[in-house]
This record gives sequence, C-alpha cells and structure tokens, in this order.
Amino acid sequence: MPPSTLNMDSRRIENLNDDNTGRIFFYLKPVDLWAKRYRRFLFPDALPNSMLPREFFIIPRWFPRDVEEAVELCVDATVSILAEWEKKREKDRLKPEKKRPWSNKYTRDPTNDDAREKVGEMGVMEAFRFVKPLVEKYASIEPMETSKFGPSPYYDQYSAVAIFIVKEMAHKGFKYIRERLMENNVDLRISDKAKNLVPSVTRLKELYRNKRVRKWMRGFLRWLNSSLGAPIVKYLGAEEEECVVDGTKVTTRYLDVAVIGLKKTLKRQTFTVKFLVDINTNMPVGATVSESHQVTDFIDELPENSTLYGDSEFFTEKNCEKALARGIDFQVKPRKSVNGGPAIKEVKSKFDPKKYRRRKNGERGAKPYSNDSRLKTRFKGREAWETLALSIALAEACKRLRVLKTKKKLFKAVVIRRKS
Repeated sequence: MPPSTLNMDSRRIENLNDDNTGRIFFYLKPVDLWAKRYRRFLFPDALPNSMLPREFFIIPRWFPRDVEEAVELCVDATVSILAEWEKKREKDRLKPEKKRPWSNKYTRDPTNDDAREKVGEMGVMEAFRFVKPLVEKYASIEPMETSKFGPSPYYDQYSAVAIFIVKEMAHKGFKYIRERLMENNVDLRISDKAKNLVPSVTRLKELYRNKRVRKWMRGFLRWLNSSLGAPIVKYLGAEEEECVVDGTKVTTRYLDVAVIGLKKTLKRQTFTVKFLVDINTNMPVGATVSESHQVTDFIDELPENSTLYGDSEFFTEKNCEKALARGIDFQVKPRKSVNGGPAIKEVKSKFDPKKYRRRKNGERGAKPYSNDSRLKTRFKGREAWETLALSIALAEACKRLRVLKTKKKLFKAVVIRRKS
C-alpha cells in the first residue's frame, strides 16, 4: 500500500449489522502513482469528502524501490498539488469578488475519471438500449395514466419517452433518431393500425406536449436517483442526501421584440428552468419551468433529515416553513431585506457559512441547459419547454447512472470484523 493512502489512526469503518462488523474497500484497477491523475491518492486533502469509500486500499502498478523513493514520490505529489492550488488562487484574485470561489482547495476524484473513460461515449442505438430497460422497469412499478377519451395509442408511449431522453443524450433531432431506429428495425408499435415501425416526427411532437407523459417523467426522474443512484453512493460511503436548488436561463431559436433605451430591437426568447440536483450522486432530481422563487414542490420530494442548499433568491417564508415542516436542513443564504415570522428566524439561526460552501457543487447542474451543451430549442410554448427541461435532466441522470454503475464495479468490498 502506498504512503498516505490510508490513515490508520483515523480509520473510519462503516457499520453493517453491529458495532464489530464493517467493510473495507479495494480499488481493483492498478494505479500508476507517478501519473498526474493519481497523485491525489498521495495527498488526501486533494480528494473529495464524498463519492469515495470512507476507507479503501489501492494497488500500485509498481511499488517504490525503497523508502527514499517513496518519500520523494509523496513530496513531489504534495508540491505539485500545492502549486496547482496556488496557481488557481492567483487566477481567482483577478476575478471580481462575486465570482471568486468560496474555497481555494481544488478536489477531484480520480476514480470518477476512470469510470468515465471506461464508459466512453454512446451512440444513438447504444443509448436507446440503455435507457429503454430503465423506462420499462419504472413503468412496471408506476404505470402511466391512461386517457379516458380518444382512441387507444398506436405506439408504445414509454418508448417515446426513451426517444425524448436519447434526443438530449445524443444532441440530435427527432428525424435523425427516428431514422437510426428504423435502420435497426426497432418496432415500437402496439396496434395493428400503426403504419410505421417508429412514430412519425409529428406524433412524437404531440406526445412531447402531453401532460400525462410529463407527470410520469417527473416520477421517473426521482426514481432514477432515489432507487438506483442513491444506493450506489451510500454503498461507497455517502451518509446523507444533499441537494442544491438553482435556476438558469435557456435560450430558444425564436426572437422577441425588446426595447433597449429608446429603440426597439430583436432579442432571443428565453425561459427560466429551476432544477434540483443531488450533489452526492451528481444526478438531477427535479426540473421545472418557472420564474417563481417558491420551490416547495422540490422540498416535498426530499426525504426527512436531508440537506437543501439554495441561493438567497430562495430565502422566502413559504420555503422556510415547508423545509422546517418536512424536517429538512435548509441552508439558504439569508437576505437582510427579508423579515418574517419564526420560520425565517429559525432558518437564519441555523445557517452555517462553512457548510453552505457545498452549494457550489450544484452549479454544475446548470451546464446541460447552456447553449454550449445543446442546440437552441425549436420548441415553442411552456408545455414543450417543461418536457425539454425534464428530458435534459433525465438524459444527464441516465449518463451519470451509467458512470456510477461502472464506478461501483471498480471497488470491491470486503467484510471485516474488529476485535472486541
């Protein structure tokens, strides 16, 4: 075992059935400690506090020849990481105060990078084959509501949801995905009246605005995190559920007339997406289109004793009351201008600035909605925007779940029993 990989004096063993039983993990991939990525194993402060087992051994690809070489390796890793932090600190000093990070430490999980490399990129058909079984599994648990009016559907609506997700995973349009599915003879028909193997683009766009489909997709998103993602991170040592609520603007292809100064001009149409992301699994939990600062619907989705981080815009009396009633630690930055009842005062008193730094980990949840990560949407209207926000969140959740499953396979748990 390389130096500094495991601190035996501060060993923390996860309890299983009793106080004398625990687990210890082995990282199965041989590690080159001379490589830049893995030097963080020699300097534990550069490793994140979550998403890694509490205690684990790594297997070096080769061992140092003697103590002097081991010490030299540790010193080299420490110096390079501290130099990296100092360089980052100098760059941050040039930024405006509001854009500076709250912490100068830069942590990164090398095992996450290994899992991503092993997973690789997915094509349209590979993504569809990965997503469809997940959709079918949740459909067996929670079927979609059926309409009391109109004819029976010609195509499987669950497969249509899978197409919505694959569309955002592949960053392609309905036409392209439909062509790939038909080339591979994928049959989504459930009625003899259906003419084609795959629904037409027009039919897919109709389902895209379907209220029942959106309601089912919200439940599917929550289930992916709570039933599939959360058990993996708990297996790897996460202790509590921590979520971040935030918002971001999404740009469309349509133009609106805007008055700037005394002149009329054309401006890209935008809408605001509020999202909820679990910062332990890095999976979205909820997404909706809203300009409101009230996020009580998101708070209702969180389990008791979890932690919710939010910006000062969410410091409202309704949010505070709902969080306290649900037994949730609501870490939201207080605003001096907000005066309210006992709920506001209690949330203010429980605010922990040091703990609040964890909110920064949730800002990555806005990246999938940025113009750099996707094409500008051609859909118009709130109904289509809602489905778009959910489809992007589901696409990110599925991609992250694939990485988590791969990461779990990289660790081998061994049950140990401590001496009484």
